[in-house]
Amino acid sequence: TSQPRTVAVNPVTNKIYVTNQNSSSVSLINGTTNSVTQTITVGTNPQSVVVNPTTNRIYAANNTSNHVSVINGDSNSTVNVGANATPNALAVNPVTNKIYVGHFFSTFVTVINGSDNTTNNVSVTGGIIAAAVNPITNKIYILENATPNGSVTVMDGTTDTVTATIIVGDDPRNIAINPVTNKIYVSNVGSDNVTVIDGSDNSTTTVAVGDAPFGVAVNPATDRIYVANNGVGANTVTVINGTSNSTVSIPVGLGPLGVAVNPVTNRIYVTNNSGNNVSVVDGTNN
Repeated sequence: TSQPRTVAVNPVTNKIYVTNQNSSSVSLINGTTNSVTQTITVGTNPQSVVVNPTTNRIYAANNTSNHVSVINGDSNSTVNVGANATPNALAVNPVTNKIYVGHFFSTFVTVINGSDNTTNNVSVTGGIIAAAVNPITNKIYILENATPNGSVTVMDGTTDTVTATIIVGDDPRNIAINPVTNKIYVSNVGSDNVTVIDGSDNSTTTVAVGDAPFGVAVNPATDRIYVANNGVGANTVTVINGTSNSTVSIPVGLGPLGVAVNPVTNRIYVTNNSGNNVSVVDGTNN
C-alpha cells in the first residue's frame, strides 16, 4: 500500500501533490478531473510536501534519505540537508523564495534558498514535526512536539533568528496559517482540540474538534479551517469558522491525515492513510 500522508496544492496550476509514504513517491492529481496523472519518484519515506506557486517548484521531505526532493516540471533534483538530519516538516515563503525544513531528531531548521538551493541552519530545540509561514509578516512557525504540552517556535524570516516560544496543546501534530487574519492553527492529538494563536500578540484560545486531530489547513478566502480527525473510527474533518470558532463535521475516508486547500476552486483535499485514497471536499456545501 502507498499510505498517502501529506498533500499540497498549487492553486495557479490546479495540481495536487500527495506523498506516498511507503512507495517513495509523490502522486500528481489533476484538480479538474480528480485523476492521478503522474507518479514521481522521490526519496525514502517522504513525510511532507509543499508547493511554491510562484516558481512552480514542489518540495518533498524524505525522512530516511536525509534530503529534500525538488520537483520542477519533469525534472527532479535533491538538496542534501545533513547526514543525520531526518527531514520531517516543510514550509515555503513564496515571496522570499525560502524553504524551511524541520528535522525530527535534529536541533536545527534548514533554510533553503529556492533560487540556488544553498542552505543554512538555524538552531532550535528539536523534535520538529510541522512548520508554516506567514508570507505577509515573514514569520515562520515551527511546531515542536512534547507531552503534555508542545510548543511553537517563532522565527523572523528576515534575520533567520528565533523570536518567541508559544505553548500549545497536548501532543501537537500540525500547523497552518491564515495570513489574512494573522491567525495560526495547531492541531493537538492528545487534547482533541486546536490551539488558535493570534499572530499579533501570540495570545491563544482553543477550539474543540474531533478525536485525534492531525492535519490542518486554511482557506484564507473563506476563513474556514479544516482539521482531519484521525482517531479510531473518527474518519471526519472538522470545519472551523475562523470568525466565530463554531464547527461542523464532514465524513471522509479511512484514517485521514493530511489536508490541503485550493482557495481558487474552494476544494479541500484529505489524504486517507488507511484507505489509500484522497477525499475531495467541495468547500461551498461540504
